[in-house]
Amino acid sequence: MPDNAPALAERVRIAISPDRMSVTATAVPPPPPQPEPDGGAAAPIEAGPAPEPVTHEEVLRALEAAGVVYGIDEGAVSEAVAIPGQPVIVARGTPATRGVDGTIQWLAEVTHTPGEPTVRDDGSVDFHHLNWVGIVRKGQVLAQKVPPQPGTPGTTVEGQKVPPAPVREGILPKGKNLIPAGDGSGIVAGCDGHLTILASGYAVLPVLEIRGNVDYSTGNIDFPGTVTVSGDVTAGFEVRATGEVLVGGAISGGTVEAAGSVRVARGILGSKTGSVKSGRDVVARFIENGHVTAAVNACVSDAIMHSRVTAGRKIEVLGRPGLVVGGLLRAGLELSCNTLGSTNGASTEVEIGGDPKDRDRFRELYFQIKQLDRELGEIENKLKPAGNPGSWLTQEMVFRLTCDLEAVRRQRLALQAEQMECLNRVESVKVGRVLVSSAVKHGVKVSIGAPSTLIEQDMGPAKFILDPNEGILIRPY
Repeated sequence: MPDNAPALAERVRIAISPDRMSVTATAVPPPPPQPEPDGGAAAPIEAGPAPEPVTHEEVLRALEAAGVVYGIDEGAVSEAVAIPGQPVIVARGTPATRGVDGTIQWLAEVTHTPGEPTVRDDGSVDFHHLNWVGIVRKGQVLAQKVPPQPGTPGTTVEGQKVPPAPVREGILPKGKNLIPAGDGSGIVAGCDGHLTILASGYAVLPVLEIRGNVDYSTGNIDFPGTVTVSGDVTAGFEVRATGEVLVGGAISGGTVEAAGSVRVARGILGSKTGSVKSGRDVVARFIENGHVTAAVNACVSDAIMHSRVTAGRKIEVLGRPGLVVGGLLRAGLELSCNTLGSTNGASTEVEIGGDPKDRDRFRELYFQIKQLDRELGEIENKLKPAGNPGSWLTQEMVFRLTCDLEAVRRQRLALQAEQMECLNRVESVKVGRVLVSSAVKHGVKVSIGAPSTLIEQDMGPAKFILDPNEGILIRPY
């Protein structure tokens, strides 16, 4: 560059943006000729040659002098030189890229509003399984952290590093029965139950509340905890729970099974398919045409009518009227009621003492043995011609029939032995009683252990007890 050239700063203007991420360069054009003060033509300039245009190298030196060392665009520099007086962005920094904050990934379904019915593989629709309860098990991982992804640093046009914005880790929710995992990477269920969202946040609840009936709007319920139903359990639908089942209405032909007690505010109305089974007590206002099994006690206030009720310890019907009419009632220790039987002599059977399963098994074995007796008779009839001359039975047929005969006989002997074991356990019963505070009607059959008695005439209050020598004794209540 000539010695008499203006200073570099006067030939190239450099402007750095406030965020230090861009630079503009402006090549200053030569000044135009100056006119005479009186408006005449400019006087010829005789002192030295005219200024030369700004060069590419001058712009680069100007950038260096301004401290710009990063992101220089050579093409943009050439453009700035080519259009004097026009600012051109000749360098750009690299902004820092923002990272991704950590999140929480939920691995368990949340209980939601019952939705669409399930469509089976054959195209039919299952209205009983709506799969809307978010069931979880104790120790099950409910959610886990997704680690944040840090951003990348940037660089200013002056070569300075720009750190990215900090990223945040996902925050694990806190709530009832939400337990942090040992390494802090997630949360697990603190109990069996269902994952739900309350006003306070997520929670695992050991109680499932059904507000209304168990019907087509809810489908069947299978829950690892306690279930409360404010309405009815309707016909054809099921409620199964590992805790208790509490029904605010009635069980009307539905099926209820609970490891704990079953408590029904109104009553149990049975049908051909419905039943109630409890691992502890069954409590209801009444039972009609029901099939009920309680591992401990069956407690009914009003009446048991034409039902099959089994209890491991006691059956109590002590409210008003406290009536037991028709059906079969079995208890390990005791039946107590106000009135037993009906005036029309409806068959009412009571079996007390021992394990009711032994009586059931005894009956099953009885019919199985009867069936085997029929099979034995059929085989023996087929073998009758075997000893006659010209019999159509070949030796192979006789051999096969004989083998079948022996196999059925062995099976019959095994069933007889099992039946005898059941009978021995029933006969070994030493305790058991039936307490009736008002009246016993004719047609009632009472069994305590093996002994039994049939009531042929109506009687008043009575107590049925077992005497080891005399069998069942009927005493005043």
